[in-house]
Amino acid sequence: MNGHNWMNCLSLLLSFAGVFILALYTLVTALQAWFTRKALAETRRSNKATEESNEIARQSLILGRRAWLIPKIDAEPLSKSGRFTVSLANFGGAPAIVKRIGMNGIPVQLMPSDFELLPKEIYKPGNAIVPPGTNDLVVSMEIPECQTGPDRDLLVVYCRIEYTDVFDVPRETRLCWFRLHGRRQWWNVTQFSKMT
Repeated sequence: MNGHNWMNCLSLLLSFAGVFILALYTLVTALQAWFTRKALAETRRSNKATEESNEIARQSLILGRRAWLIPKIDAEPLSKSGRFTVSLANFGGAPAIVKRIGMNGIPVQLMPSDFELLPKEIYKPGNAIVPPGTNDLVVSMEIPECQTGPDRDLLVVYCRIEYTDVFDVPRETRLCWFRLHGRRQWWNVTQFSKMT
């Protein structure tokens, strides 16, 4: 009888041990699942940060290597015949592929408040590739009606160059100058001049 009781106690003890081990195993599994979920969430956050970092690096590469057409203007860009000439240099790291060039000039009494209010530029197709460095793109156009007179205070000349580069993003350099009646000096109108 004692042996039978001893066997019953051992069996009961083993059952309790099995239940304890099963509970412990369930707890460890739940903890592993929690740690795994936490690690996955951290990985997702890390992946998002990596994607943002990669996008910033890509944008920096484009900004550092893209084409930048910047104008240079002579002291007297408008000849007596009405030819206005502007030189542009590519200060970027990639060649600029000029798509089209627009230019116009008008005598006005007051500057308009918006570039788009000026009469449309006279466009001609662009076919130039401007390598990086100090190579110049000369933009020249006859504007014979650009003569200031007593009834006009300002002579406004403006230009738009549309181009792209190896990144195939449309770019635009917008230029605008004015000269007061009877003066030789030209001023850049900064609110109308921009490089994108």
